Amino acid sequence: MGKSLYQVSVLSYLRVAGKAAFSLHGPESDLVLITLILNSFVFCQCLNEIRSWEMEKIGVLKGKSENYVFVVVLGCTVVFQIIIIEFLGTANTSPLTFTQWFFSVFIGLL
Repeated sequence: MGKSLYQVSVLSYLRVAGKAAFSLHGPESDLVLITLILNSFVFCQCLNEIRSWEMEKIGVLKGKSENYVFVVVLGCTVVFQIIIIEFLGTANTSPLTFTQWFFSVFIGLL
């Protein structure tokens, strides 16, 4: 429940104040903002998968590397996300700057 409230809060904040927070201006600002929100959402989901694998255990990364299916699926998700954002503008996305990528991943890590 806490993770859901966190995601809704952060992504809503980005939707409302993201342009000002990232100094987005010009005709592409809406597309960049939507891409940033999408990217943040995907990384929140990826890192939620890691965290919720075994919720009662304290070490969230312990045993993850032993399950190759989990590692492959998570790795493919991240790789395809990078490809979609950076190289497939036909999917209504816009390439992000390093700062925007960092912020997206940071949101997921929180």
